[in-house]
Amino acid sequence: MSVNPVNSQVGADLPLKQSGQSGAAAQTGSSTVTARNQLNAQLVANLDVSTNTDGKSLSLLYRTAIDSINQILSDQLNASGGGGADDAQGAQGAQQTPNILQQKLSEDNSPEGTSQRILSGALSFFSTYAKQHPELSQEDQAKNFVDIVRGGFEKGYAEAVDILNGLKVFNGNIADEIKKTRDLVNKGFDDFVASMKPQQQSDAAAAS
Repeated sequence: MSVNPVNSQVGADLPLKQSGQSGAAAQTGSSTVTARNQLNAQLVANLDVSTNTDGKSLSLLYRTAIDSINQILSDQLNASGGGGADDAQGAQGAQQTPNILQQKLSEDNSPEGTSQRILSGALSFFSTYAKQHPELSQEDQAKNFVDIVRGGFEKGYAEAVDILNGLKVFNGNIADEIKKTRDLVNKGFDDFVASMKPQQQSDAAAAS
């Protein structure tokens, strides 16, 4: 029996189409990663973090943390929203984020100030996440959301530490302030989740 050449052609074209789609998605992700790596390289080149008198190492932490949180939230919220055109908007937003961060580098770069700005930026997206998950209780919404943004923060923290270790300056006062900032951010995340618990549970926890 002869093989229908039309069906053979359709079957041959299908993998090419799928491959093209996968290639486009991979190219978008690769472009975002490349842009981020270039921006990190520019930051290291422009900042003298050998001393922390101007809080420059904490500026680095703020940037890598918020950039990572932005990326992970972009992926999560766009996935929940159905993808499509939102994916392109999310990728574009991730590339534009460092421009927004540049406006923040001159602000309070103490551990307290840096942690508050990281928390403010991360938690500002909670209402969007909650609207996408109405099936969850407010407490579960808060727990799940904090798990997501904490993961982004820890990724950014590790990236900042790697850069500072590469520069051989992650020690002494710089290391202390970076670690203190991390502790304050994690405490802020925990406090946020606790604030979303039903009042009865909060009272019982406080009494114990």
